[in-house]
Amino acid sequence: MFSEEASISMADGTQKRINKIKVNDLILNKLNIPVKVNSIHKLEARNSVGIQLNNGTGVFYCDPDVKVLCHNIASNGNVISDFCTISSVHNYSGASSKLKSSSKAFSPESDVSITTYDDPVSPHIKDLYCINTSDSSQTLYVNKIIALCKD
Repeated sequence: MFSEEASISMADGTQKRINKIKVNDLILNKLNIPVKVNSIHKLEARNSVGIQLNNGTGVFYCDPDVKVLCHNIASNGNVISDFCTISSVHNYSGASSKLKSSSKAFSPESDVSITTYDDPVSPHIKDLYCINTSDSSQTLYVNKIIALCKD
């Protein structure tokens, strides 16, 4: 669940704010495959945390338990990936046991770190949006990182 400031990667290569997405728009899923938007859910006045990534995208807000694709390079050079909550990427704790403290959010462009994270102890109250798509993965690119959107 993401605030209206979150930008979504569209199938045509553009970015569109999540609150401007419409049913039947085509967005990209985690495999960079265009998928159709089946529905958009607006969840009014939810607690959220502010996020700033180091990938040049703007600040957006999300549920601290929203899941993003993370990865870590193991000592043997293997890449280990798993979905983990945005708060665990920030805290480097509570992430999947397969992931270590050097976990990064995954983007095809580069490894992404969180540069600012507003503490959920004093959460923002924002309207949050979730997009349901025509594929079963329910994944999308939010501010150029792969996220899972389930409400």
